[in-house]
Amino acid sequence: MQDPEKTTAIGLDQVRIQVNAALTVIEREERYLRATRPSITANRHRITMKISDGPRVHAREREQLHVTAAAFDPDESAIVQAWSMSSKEFDTIKDKAIAPALPAEKSLRLLPRGFIFDAFEETTYAPWWLLFCAWLPGAWFMWRTIPDTKPAAAYGLPLIGAFLIWPLLEYALHRWVFHMPVAWAQRWPRWVQGIVNVTRLLAHTVHHAHPMDHKRIITPLPMSLLLSFAVFPPLFALMRPHNAAGLSTGLILGYVQYDLTHYLLHCHGGGSNGDTLGWFVAWLPFASRLRQWWAELQRTHANHHYATHGASQSFGVAHPWTDELFGTEPRA
Repeated sequence: MQDPEKTTAIGLDQVRIQVNAALTVIEREERYLRATRPSITANRHRITMKISDGPRVHAREREQLHVTAAAFDPDESAIVQAWSMSSKEFDTIKDKAIAPALPAEKSLRLLPRGFIFDAFEETTYAPWWLLFCAWLPGAWFMWRTIPDTKPAAAYGLPLIGAFLIWPLLEYALHRWVFHMPVAWAQRWPRWVQGIVNVTRLLAHTVHHAHPMDHKRIITPLPMSLLLSFAVFPPLFALMRPHNAAGLSTGLILGYVQYDLTHYLLHCHGGGSNGDTLGWFVAWLPFASRLRQWWAELQRTHANHHYATHGASQSFGVAHPWTDELFGTEPRA
């Protein structure tokens, strides 16, 4: 029979290792989480107190600390790892695991190593300026195809697409595709689960695995083009060309606004002087309101990445009103 005191000591050592890893991640990502600094301090204090509580550290509290040993191996192909997992295993890493303690300048490897794969690996990176170079010309081209005799299609539909339809589409993709309930995927054959895992990895999960990797905050161009082919052809098949062009223009503008907002939330989380938008908005008459709005976006998105149940909340990255509409706003 095992010695209970020895077993407890071993368990506490494992918890200390996991908590130290959690604290390392918190410190590394503190710049991004300045908007939620009070909660970080509280969580750090709570973690320290739990360690000193000795035997009272148990499985439920470890789950509340959001610590798990499962994570992507940063030195191996993440695609190969995702393909080999069941949907349940993938979901555990995607939503609950703390990312590998990688510096912001080091990216998670997606493809196997090799000359050909190294070239394709570059296509998984997406700098912020790609939004302006790849998507705004497309929006301009579609808008220019609308006849001058169709003002509703030229001006009304782009506004509807950008400010109403895109926020709902963003929410639906984020909640039910990128964070697909594991019960859905488990019904499919294992090889289908592998395909779904890899697709979600490329589109979104790689960002959750390493949130501070600035090269993969913007959706990679191949993946965003693939998603666009699932949206735009049906629009042109179901609507008149000028109406489809107007709505598509708005959807593209909405997407650009979403991805740019997402990028700024991670890369420019706050300034040293506490002005979250810096000099760019300091001169605006409503700058204080804008800073308040930006701080709220920071808080809700930090909740999505780092709170214990954050992956089931805060899906509207750039449009928090969608979370209020569907009841997934952050809960106290």
